[in-house]
Amino acid sequence: MTNEEMRKTIRYIMNEVHQTAVSKGWYEQPVAFTTHIALAHSELSEALEADRKNYGEDKIAEELADVLIRTLDMAAAHNLDLAGALVAKMEKNKGRTYRHGGLKY
Repeated sequence: MTNEEMRKTIRYIMNEVHQTAVSKGWYEQPVAFTTHIALAHSELSEALEADRKNYGEDKIAEELADVLIRTLDMAAAHNLDLAGALVAKMEKNKGRTYRHGGLKY
């Protein structure tokens, strides 16, 4: 897949996610960026809880899907070029050195 195809695909998914949220009433009032950040964070916390409580891979994957949905919706709602930023960041990461100075965890 080319970078442009990737951008188009991500933009399409962002639009679908956001339009679903709009159609379900989540934008009757403006939503602050800080609220969106908190909502995305809560989904990560739910994934962590699912792992800690051994709810299984399906539940963890579902919560991570919610993280993506929240992030894509947030980007669309605030007119952020997440698709372009993701593709650019992936290209940047390809050029980095092994672990680029990071510690093992």
